[in-house]
Amino acid sequence: MEFVPAVLFIRENAKDQQGNPVGHSEFNDCEWHFYALGNIGDSKKTDYTRAYNPKDMNEFTVENSDNNTNNGQFQSGVFYANNERLLETDFPAWSNTTAYKQGDKVIVNYKIYKRTAADMAALGENETATWIAADWSDVTPTTTDTIKYAPRTNPNPMDYVYPISSEEWNVQLDDEYVNRKHMTLVTEDFDGDHSFEFRYACMGDYRDGDLINDTTGKASDQFNINHSIVMQFYEWLVTASPAQFRSEASHWFVPEAMEFFYAYTHYYTMMDNRAKNTFWHWGKRYISTSEANGTAYNTQATLTATAQATYDDAASNYDTVKAAQDLIIAQADATIAEADAALAEDAEDTEALAAKAQATSDKAAAQAAIAAALAPKTAAEKALTTQKLKRDELKYLYDYADCFTISDAEAAINNGRRFDLWAYDMDKCLSM
Repeated sequence: MEFVPAVLFIRENAKDQQGNPVGHSEFNDCEWHFYALGNIGDSKKTDYTRAYNPKDMNEFTVENSDNNTNNGQFQSGVFYANNERLLETDFPAWSNTTAYKQGDKVIVNYKIYKRTAADMAALGENETATWIAADWSDVTPTTTDTIKYAPRTNPNPMDYVYPISSEEWNVQLDDEYVNRKHMTLVTEDFDGDHSFEFRYACMGDYRDGDLINDTTGKASDQFNINHSIVMQFYEWLVTASPAQFRSEASHWFVPEAMEFFYAYTHYYTMMDNRAKNTFWHWGKRYISTSEANGTAYNTQATLTATAQATYDDAASNYDTVKAAQDLIIAQADATIAEADAALAEDAEDTEALAAKAQATSDKAAAQAAIAAALAPKTAAEKALTTQKLKRDELKYLYDYADCFTISDAEAAINNGRRFDLWAYDMDKCLSM
């Protein structure tokens, strides 16, 4: 069943013998009531019914997979224990019986330490040497004393504190984030097996039944762009003070969408749609004056035409080079085949050996020439694709300018993009 944009009204008709409402779940009368407005259905996989601009590569939805994951409730990684403010970390706890292995870090008195090069040299092959009190003079602190650290297992999300400082979120040791919640967010694949999953983005997903752009894989350019948005948003969320949150929330959300979503889920669904089953849609909300009047599109069309000319030149040069070098490769293959036949008769045939060596060298040089000509063609093709996507997006914004809010100030923030929210599997809400 596909999702259907709909306005939902409900009426419960059950009455007792006296005509009084009985057994009603939501309303204590038998009248019609407005109940919901949204994309209603029973499958979150019908991507072609989403309200998306298929020409906008930067539009995506990130699904919050569950409320018991490392980052599903936007945990800050800082908590209170024994009236002390501590930063949660995966680095191992210290004890005087902890076996030392090269590269290990330890926490001593809430500070992170690691062995020095001299310590490791002194240990030699004895990797089971232990950290003992006498070693402290040889241990070098690697962070400031302004943050206290503690390892933690099975944390209670209610213990986390907000806001935290930028240092508490970003402090690193050996190029790794010490804050466990930051590290898990950096290392997860956004594949649905951890905290989040990208959906309905032009990253290998289908729109209207067509594969728009196959850029699947964690290393893809578009994944990194989308991932950076989530990372920036998450950091803002856990570091913003209450006053900062109120003043900057409209930089990240469509305010009306956020307010309606949280009011609606608070009243009707609560726990089932606050972390799990929530979908954070990142899309264009505000456009600039130049986007609305077509000026931006005209400029981009010129840039696209230039990119097209560059690609045409590179492609033409590649075709010319490849045609010439293919002849050399064919001739070299023929020479190699003749030499191999001669060598089969006489393995010491010096003339055949020399001919084969020269042909092999010629073939390698021809293949290198083709590869050298292919590189600029590939780069030009990628640049052209990027320019076309920008052109098509700006044409779409110009054609449908009346569907957006025109504001140069708002469009300058996050390129006019904001999150709106929707939910799925609202089984606490009359099985919607």
